[in-house]
Amino acid sequence: MVLPSQIFHFQINLLVLLQIFC
Repeated sequence: MVLPSQIFHFQINLLVLLQIFC
């Protein structure tokens, strides 16, 4: 079971990575 907070954190990490690569 994945906690919503973990999903939120993962989404933030993806956004940061996208900003770095863009």
